Amino acid sequence: MASQTSLLRWLLHRRSPFGLFWKSLRHDFNWRGRASVAEFWNFVLFAVLILAATVSGLQFLASLSGLSLPEQTEEIGFLIVFLMLLPPFASVFVRRLHDTGRYALQGGLLLLLPGVGTVILLYLLVRPGLNYQTEFGVEPRYDTR
Repeated sequence: MASQTSLLRWLLHRRSPFGLFWKSLRHDFNWRGRASVAEFWNFVLFAVLILAATVSGLQFLASLSGLSLPEQTEEIGFLIVFLMLLPPFASVFVRRLHDTGRYALQGGLLLLLPGVGTVILLYLLVRPGLNYQTEFGVEPRYDTR
């Protein structure tokens, strides 16, 4: 029992990959503050893994001989999980832009520029955040929420 508790404690530790994902889920409607590079990309990684597992799991269920599922089951399952992950993704995306000193509107306007805007936005998402307190809050590594 003690090993299960310590494993759970390690998984949910605020600096572990799953802990950063869990933090993004807990702050899914929090548009204030800042998100570190690690928090953003761990969320993206786990979201992609969850979406892939959903589609694979539904395909496996559809391949079972005794089960007759509608043809669009994978698409519907993907859409449901995608819509569930959309609010926390939008929140961590906005908080990541805040960490680089940008407003969410600036990121949205960059998406309107085909090609070049996406490259610039990707650059903003992978670069380190500002090392000082901004109008959006303290540096994420010092934020204990």
